[in-house]
Amino acid sequence: MRGREPQGPRARGAQLRPELAAGYAGLEAEIGHRFSNDLSMAGVITAAKQASPVSWSVPGSVDSE
Repeated sequence: MRGREPQGPRARGAQLRPELAAGYAGLEAEIGHRFSNDLSMAGVITAAKQASPVSWSVPGSVDSE
């Protein structure tokens, strides 16, 4: 059984698509249910804000050196 990692892919997704994450957070508040049983989208957004920024460099490219 795998554990939940709010700093993982969900947080990265919230960094890449903040408007979509905000929409899901608003929907959570509107319907009164969490994104999943043990994780709210608000928690995902908080983790995204605390995570390292998204890097667009490609390993071995001029920008990554």
